[in-house]
Amino acid sequence: MQFMRYRDVASVSVDFDKDYILSMKFTGTDVTNAPYNRPVDFYATNLYKADRDSTIYADSNLSQTTDEATPLFINGDYIGANHGEHAQINVYGASHGKSFSDIGSVWLDNEGAKFTLVAVYDGYLAFVSENIGESEERYSFKKEISGSLTHFDGAEHKDKIQVNKQINTMLMPSIRVINRKVYACVGEERFEALLSTKADRVEIVDEYYIINPATVAAELTALRPEGGYSYNPQLSDFGRPMVHYKIIYRITDDGTVLSDIDIRRLAPVNWTRCMGHMCQDRANAYFGGIYRCYPKTLPLACEGVTYDFTVPYRVDAGPYLKDFALTSDFWLDKNSPPDRMVDYLADTKGDYVLAFTAGYLPIFDGERTVRKNITNAQLLYSTRKFYPILKDGDIEAVRGVAFKKYFRPISNNISAFSVTYSGKKYHYVDFLGDGEYTFECAEKSEVYECYGDIEIARNNGEYTLRGTHGTALIIEALR
Repeated sequence: MQFMRYRDVASVSVDFDKDYILSMKFTGTDVTNAPYNRPVDFYATNLYKADRDSTIYADSNLSQTTDEATPLFINGDYIGANHGEHAQINVYGASHGKSFSDIGSVWLDNEGAKFTLVAVYDGYLAFVSENIGESEERYSFKKEISGSLTHFDGAEHKDKIQVNKQINTMLMPSIRVINRKVYACVGEERFEALLSTKADRVEIVDEYYIINPATVAAELTALRPEGGYSYNPQLSDFGRPMVHYKIIYRITDDGTVLSDIDIRRLAPVNWTRCMGHMCQDRANAYFGGIYRCYPKTLPLACEGVTYDFTVPYRVDAGPYLKDFALTSDFWLDKNSPPDRMVDYLADTKGDYVLAFTAGYLPIFDGERTVRKNITNAQLLYSTRKFYPILKDGDIEAVRGVAFKKYFRPISNNISAFSVTYSGKKYHYVDFLGDGEYTFECAEKSEVYECYGDIEIARNNGEYTLRGTHGTALIIEALR
């Protein structure tokens, strides 16, 4: 594979097949703490003809986005990744009369609620209310200033602030970067990748703290220097960590992106959902539509429309689910939640030219007794992002390995792909119609799951699957 880097964008290119090169771009790879959230983010995926200069011409734009990073859901709001708690109130007015030296000062609105000035800009002032939640960990904030603001403590310029226009927005940044590195791996050797190099695989480490927003303003005030600040302080430098967030993205030589997830709660905040893996819409690259499939689901009804996602459903034409939680009522197996999706990109003849899959390997959460505790497999939105939920409840930690991969379907009736991780190869096969599929497999292998009308036979190191509709997962031990 070829690795290239320009500023904060890392590009990884691999041989997709004999005719095409697959190129994937990641942003945020060299940004540390900044005045906004900047996690590692998937940016774009393209296919190039192998005999063309990939820096000039893209033959097929498969996806492009600015938001495939993954937030958490804490105390009723998204935070981390590209999200901050909706705790900040911007008060607009060109002649506010305040300077950097007033940052960290405390003000009272007409109801007596306290607000801390956290940033000063030419056209507006940024405030955060005091914590009105039940505790520091179960925080909540006043989202609107009542009347005007009167000085309470700590300002250099104490004139009353008239509040004519205010907007509630996210307090940013909410992440404090611990470690962000890109590594090129050749054999067993692992070294930091800088500009351009060839490698066997690439690893991107994204490790940061998510800061408790209820502790930012108080610490900003407590650490205010004599005479006040002389600039807008970096807000992520203040406040106490509440979550340790770490993902290692491993991009292998066949273009698979493995996301090794390790997220741990550091304080008893109410963490109820982990949006652990996120995939934007595919582009209609071959002009025949985008068809989405969720194996291991039951038909579901929403707003008078019934959806059966065990067969590909066209998602770029609609109608589509506005807002739907895929709870266990819609799982084919109550002990095995739907753990992946597949997007098929069709050409004008209706043939599936390319497929994209995203999901979780059955490790860490693979025991059936653990998987029973997962209450939502994912949320379905009109934006058609993929939000698989590892667990719903008061979460302490989340471990898991997710994957994203582009591949060529076998036919319109059969799609198959494999993912290799930690000495095992996971073979996924979906039957969308009548067909037969054979592949080689090592002696140490097992049929982990099989649902639907599928027969599986094994003979001399080969598996042969015949079926009309269903899905199967076979796990092969490589060592």
